[in-house]
Amino acid sequence: MRNAEKFLKLIFIAIKLFIAQIVAIVSAPVLNKKDIWIFSEKKTEARDNGYHFFRYIRCEHPEINAVYVITKNSPDRDKVEKLGKVIDYDSFVHCLYFFSAKERVCSQIHGVRPFEEYSGLKKLYFYKRKGQKQINLKHGISKDFRPEAFDYRKAEFDLYVSGAKPEYDYIKKTFSYPEKNIVLSGFCRFDALHNLPGPEKTVLIMPTFRSWLRTSDSSKAEASDEEMKKFLESRYYNAYKDLLTDEALLGKARENGYKILFYLHYTFQPYIKAFDPFANDVVTVCRRNEYDVQKLLTSSSMLITDYSSVFFDYGYMMKPMVFYQFDLDEYRDKHYKEGYFSYERDAFGPIVKTNKEVVDFMLHTIDRNMKMDDEYMSRAKRFFIPHDNHNCQRVYEAILRLDEE
Repeated sequence: MRNAEKFLKLIFIAIKLFIAQIVAIVSAPVLNKKDIWIFSEKKTEARDNGYHFFRYIRCEHPEINAVYVITKNSPDRDKVEKLGKVIDYDSFVHCLYFFSAKERVCSQIHGVRPFEEYSGLKKLYFYKRKGQKQINLKHGISKDFRPEAFDYRKAEFDLYVSGAKPEYDYIKKTFSYPEKNIVLSGFCRFDALHNLPGPEKTVLIMPTFRSWLRTSDSSKAEASDEEMKKFLESRYYNAYKDLLTDEALLGKARENGYKILFYLHYTFQPYIKAFDPFANDVVTVCRRNEYDVQKLLTSSSMLITDYSSVFFDYGYMMKPMVFYQFDLDEYRDKHYKEGYFSYERDAFGPIVKTNKEVVDFMLHTIDRNMKMDDEYMSRAKRFFIPHDNHNCQRVYEAILRLDEE
C-alpha cells in the first residue's frame, strides 16, 4: 500500500511540475518582466545566508521583486512575512517561480528546487528562463574535498559565494571557476556577527552528522525504531553520551556557573530524543524548532564541536573552541575527504580525542575568561579576509555584474 501511495504521489508531483513549466512558457512575456528573485534555505527554515540576504534585499533594495519560499508550518515563517512576500514550499506557485525567476538564490545545494528530496525528478525539467541565474550563497565554508558539490561543471551554479580567502583560492583553482562565477564576498550571515553584546555563560556542544547514520528523511520528527537501534549502537552516540554525563565536565560547569547546550546537527535531529535522559540542571538538549543556530553561536562563550563548519562562524567572532575528533579515521573513510583545510595546521582551536581533554580545555578557557588563545586568534585573522559587515552588499554587486555580462 505504501509503495502504491508513493507512486501516486510521484505521479501527482510530476504532473504539477509539467503543468508549471507549460504555464511558465506561455506566461513568459508577463512573468519575465517581473524579474523575480526567489530565495530559500532548508524548506523549513529562515536562519542562514538565504534569510540574511533576503532581509538585506528587502531593506536596501525594495525595488527588487524578492520572494521567499518556506513551508506553511515553519517556526520562522512569521519573521520572513514581516519582510516581504512569502510562498509555500512545493506549492504550484513555487514550481512556477522556480522555472520563471530571474535569480534563484539559495544557501543549500538543492538551489530552491521544489520537491528537492526527489532528486530523480530533475530529469523532468525541460524549461529554464533564458538568462536565469543560480546563486549558491552556501551553508558553510567549503573545507573538505567534495567534487559533486563544488565542481563548476557539475554543480551548475552561475555564482559561487566564498566566505574567506583560502576557500576562494582553493575552489577557484581546483574546480576551474571563471572569474565572473565566483566571488570573495564573505557570507551574508557574517554581517550579523559584528558589534554583538557580550556572550552568556553557556558552553555550546554542536557536532556534525555522519553520512552512514542518516535517517531516510532528515526533516521527519523521529527516526524509525530500526534507525534508532543502529544509532544507539554507534560510536558517535556513545561518545556524546559519555561527554554529556561526564561528572568532571558537569561539575566544573556547575562550579563556574556555566550551562551546557547540546544541539544535534539538523540531519540528526530525528535522533534527538535519545539524548533527553541526559538533560539536567546543567545540560539542555536543544531541538531545531526551538533554537536558532546563529543565536546559539553568537550568545555562547565556548564551542565544543568535531568537524562541523559552524566553527568558522565561531572563529569569525574570535571565540574559543575545541575539536572533539574521536573518530577521525572513520570520518575520513566514510564521510568527507580532507580538502585544503588541515585541522592540525589551520584549526582555530586544539584537536582532542578524549572527554578528559575536552574538560581540561574548558578549564583552561575559563581561566582565560573565555578568551581565544593567541595562536588560534592569529589563524582566524589570517583566514577571514574580508572581515567587515558589507558581505551582503558584495554578493548583491556580484549578481549585478553577472547579469551585465
